[in-house]
Amino acid sequence: MGKKILILGNGFDLDLGMKTKYSDFMSSKTWTKAKDGAAFTFCNLIYYLEEKKNKEAWFDLESELLNYALEITEGTYRSPQEDDRMGFDILLYYLKRYLRQEQENYKLNQDPVAVRVMRAVVENGFFDEIFTFNYTDINRTLAQAGVNCSIPITYMHGSLKEHDNIVLGIETDKAIHPSCQFMFKTNSRYYRYNNLIESMEKSDEIIFFGHSINGMDFPYFKDFFIKQSQPMEGFKRKTITIFTYDNYADQQIRNNFRNAGIGLRELMARNNLTFVETERVYSGDDFEKDKLNEIMKHLKEDSLEVEQQAENNILQSML
Repeated sequence: MGKKILILGNGFDLDLGMKTKYSDFMSSKTWTKAKDGAAFTFCNLIYYLEEKKNKEAWFDLESELLNYALEITEGTYRSPQEDDRMGFDILLYYLKRYLRQEQENYKLNQDPVAVRVMRAVVENGFFDEIFTFNYTDINRTLAQAGVNCSIPITYMHGSLKEHDNIVLGIETDKAIHPSCQFMFKTNSRYYRYNNLIESMEKSDEIIFFGHSINGMDFPYFKDFFIKQSQPMEGFKRKTITIFTYDNYADQQIRNNFRNAGIGLRELMARNNLTFVETERVYSGDDFEKDKLNEIMKHLKEDSLEVEQQAENNILQSML
């Protein structure tokens, strides 16, 4: 059996019932403490984020940090300030504080799809890596569901697990003003090497749960999906499952593929690609429930335990 990996995005935490969206943070009392402090009166960055939060229906913190840096660079916003670095540090401090409170106060009170998938992944026996773009401690959360995950976990942007070494910031190919370059994720002292791209290449099966496969993190995936949609040298058919929240999120991913020059028809023809919308599972949609059940069945039947049992049966028949 080939290599299998699991990739988690914020939608995983949200499916568990955690309030870890950037918009949750920006609507919290913790953010109020940040913006109402002294920093709000002199820090352009904090002021800018508050302004955008009040105007934008969909608020993404890292996207707004990038917009801020680009507006500074293009001269369409206020002049760059040395205080922006202080504002960024304040932002990071209060974000960590908010997320830690959410993690400590979290109580699992249902049987989310996220837990069912994680349990199936752990019991499958062939998943040898988990990559999470979340800051929360996976094992701490899953312990409440009785899931003991021994699979190695790579926290792509740091975690609350130890030292609060989270990585927040921007990635762009565009030149930005020198005063904003401290915002690059790769400039963070906590940014570390990871083998996600290599692992995707080597894997036979990949499950995405709650990752938008879009925005700031899309460079991790673009070349992979381009390769999987074209008859390139070294092509290998893969099983790819993408768990999204609803049809809007589903369509965003599909359209992002198209906008990046990735042929969705070719991608689906050359791979076993399945989208599952968890909102429809919860609402009782038979089509989505059937897809989820098929995935659960596949993970159970193509497991290490089943393979070992088959080998034992062969050995017994030879005695």
